[in-house]
Amino acid sequence: MKTIIRSIDRVITAEEIIPLLNKYGMLSRLAYEDIIDRAISQIECTPQEIAIASGLWQHQQNKSKTSSVNKEEFLASAIRNFKIEKFKQQNFSDQIPAYFARQKKQLDQVVYSIVKTKTKEIAREMHFRLIEAEQTFTELAQECRENPQIKASEAIGWVELGTLSPLIAQQLSTLPANSISSPILIGEWYVILRLDKYVSAQCDRAVQKRLRDELFNQWMQQQLMKQKYHLENTTCAARCSKE
Repeated sequence: MKTIIRSIDRVITAEEIIPLLNKYGMLSRLAYEDIIDRAISQIECTPQEIAIASGLWQHQQNKSKTSSVNKEEFLASAIRNFKIEKFKQQNFSDQIPAYFARQKKQLDQVVYSIVKTKTKEIAREMHFRLIEAEQTFTELAQECRENPQIKASEAIGWVELGTLSPLIAQQLSTLPANSISSPILIGEWYVILRLDKYVSAQCDRAVQKRLRDELFNQWMQQQLMKQKYHLENTTCAARCSKE
């Protein structure tokens, strides 16, 4: 029996490795990395990229004199990351314009103010005071410290619309700047919103990288489902194949 891993008081054999990977939820990660290795197997790095990887290694050594990272392992990991980025660029860059068009509304950013209460009558009263300029969101935010029936916050953001609840995002995407919404019921709360600022998302380099990563992750999930990695009892499989 061949020993694979040994510690002071534990020996993990070859026969135990796969069941342990499955037990601790690591088999899916193994499948993930295997799919990547096959996908990038034909991608080559340029001498410049290899030089960059060597530079990263040297930079790490200068930062941490006690680093125990093996140079060959570090370079292999860095070069592998370069290949993964190349794979993403080669396979998903052309999809970014259409994907951005579909996702743009979710990427738009806002600054907004909010006040909410569980009582419809209080919501109507606060809305009236706000639109008549009898009270401000700042004052309501201060008031809510003493009044447990309301919750208020001013100038929240910048936040992406896609991170907000759908009803709040929809309201903010249609409100004119600095205007106040009528009370809307969201769950058990009556909510009043003011749109303070709105910035339309741009497909710059940072957004392109983010969308490319999202497209890659979607592709990866499709591959995991398609490949159907699973544990198989090899003893049973060998016996069954002879029958």
